[in-house]
Amino acid sequence: GDVRKARRLISASHRWLDRDTCDVQTPAFPMGLHLGTMRRILNTHFGPTRAEQPSFARRLRHAIVRRAVGGWDAVVFYDFAGLPQVPRSEDEDAAFRRCLPHMGMLYSMFPTMVLHEVTLGTHGFLESGWCFCEFQTAKLGKQLSTYSRDAIDALSQESDVWSCSTLLARYSSGGDDCTEEDFISQVQAELEQKHFLNPTDTEEVRRIISAFALKRVMLDAIEGGSMEQLRSAV
Repeated sequence: GDVRKARRLISASHRWLDRDTCDVQTPAFPMGLHLGTMRRILNTHFGPTRAEQPSFARRLRHAIVRRAVGGWDAVVFYDFAGLPQVPRSEDEDAAFRRCLPHMGMLYSMFPTMVLHEVTLGTHGFLESGWCFCEFQTAKLGKQLSTYSRDAIDALSQESDVWSCSTLLARYSSGGDDCTEEDFISQVQAELEQKHFLNPTDTEEVRRIISAFALKRVMLDAIEGGSMEQLRSAV
């Protein structure tokens, strides 16, 4: 698709199941677990097959209303395919480093599709520090409601995915029972339980989540017309 004309830009958040290939084959998804999961989710929204929608009338109505055509289709950002991977040339490495600081904006500003499934023996999606970061960033940007509902339902069975959000809501409301320090401490405590290939990334992720949390608080204050809440945030 052409990102300049796309009607929808979707960011995919996922575990790397293999360091070199990212995605892996499974008996149920011989073309790749992530690829198969993305296909199922996108079919459900843009062109459901009989497997996703048994009703022919509903499939037909869906096709008429949402059919993707030409440059007005949906473009999916999948980091393994969208960014130069190792080994990188000098130019590719420069492009990679230019893109990296802006990655969080994708999950915060555009609908995020969480691919939470992992293979046997691989730690879970929210156990990964960077996946946790992407999830929290998308949640703070309110970008999980369209393509990640099933993922949230599944992840909620494994852990409390809303713990940070609950604390942030209390902080945003301006109540005395929760401060910015309380929220940051909660984030830090959760990050200490996450997996990082590079342990020094923990502090970077803490800064990223804290920055997007502050933006969320400020935006809520502006939209709610609360000058007191806005002054407290800044």
